[in-house]
Amino acid sequence: MCQRLQRYHHLHVNRETVSQFLQVLDPQGVEARKHRRFRRRMYFNKGPHYLIHIDGYDKLKPYGFAIHGAIDGFSRRILWLEVGPTNNDPKVVAQYFVDYIQQIKGVPHVIRTDRGTENTLIEDIQIAFRYYHEDERAGFNSFLYGKSTSNQRIERWWGSMRHGSIDFWLMLFKDMRDSGLLDNSSAWQLECMRFSFTGLLRAELHQVGQLWNEHHIRPCRNTVASSGKPDEMYFLPELYDTHDFKHNVPMTDVEAVQGICVRLDRFGCSEDFVEVAEFVMQHKGLVMPHTPQEGVRFYLDIKEGILNLAR
Repeated sequence: MCQRLQRYHHLHVNRETVSQFLQVLDPQGVEARKHRRFRRRMYFNKGPHYLIHIDGYDKLKPYGFAIHGAIDGFSRRILWLEVGPTNNDPKVVAQYFVDYIQQIKGVPHVIRTDRGTENTLIEDIQIAFRYYHEDERAGFNSFLYGKSTSNQRIERWWGSMRHGSIDFWLMLFKDMRDSGLLDNSSAWQLECMRFSFTGLLRAELHQVGQLWNEHHIRPCRNTVASSGKPDEMYFLPELYDTHDFKHNVPMTDVEAVQGICVRLDRFGCSEDFVEVAEFVMQHKGLVMPHTPQEGVRFYLDIKEGILNLAR
């Protein structure tokens, strides 16, 4: 209404004044709109590993980097945060999940993801390990699908990650593209990007996850979850009158599923490209970068070296 008054009647009226006049002129309409207004759902989670949220983050995909992560719904602790050339390959994201299973020596009570095909192997592994349990969420009930926008724990955290870290990398890579240093429609240049920046991005993401897990979360109106440090809530649930909801699984069975997973190398590049890039490094006396600025210079040197080899 404020916009209508300004655009069509050239009247600049503040929201409070408009609200007061609407209460007088159209009380029934105001009351009807109150009943249809958006109400946030209350989020509830019983304890660590009761429900974990898994998702991929695609903002850096145009520049060769796909992020994948998981968060514990109760403690909001980041369970894994990885970067690679893809987060759509079921075998790759299943490896992240299997690494997590080996770390906690168990599986979560329930997993929540969107309906992407990349989650099919995680679903199979979770259901297989939970198949013979006798609780109400055993077997097929231990895996939930839903809309990506409704996967609220991890979707909310992606926003925090972007503002705290990824915005810098997004702007850096956009500047490289806009200035002509990067043609992100070129497959081999994206390989150069991955060879140059994957290590830096991985270290940054692990640091971001660690800092998040150690910071203090304030109380929230739209959840009945406890406030506190994610690590504390995750590892010491007894302090919050709850317990760990993970289900133990034999490690021999976990090792058996390794054969269907794919572990990426440290660069996330093809073996052939790594061989060529390492030859260029040796020929030019290059060392792996330790800062984003060094990464840009390293990328240009690798790119130039490969172009010289192709001539």
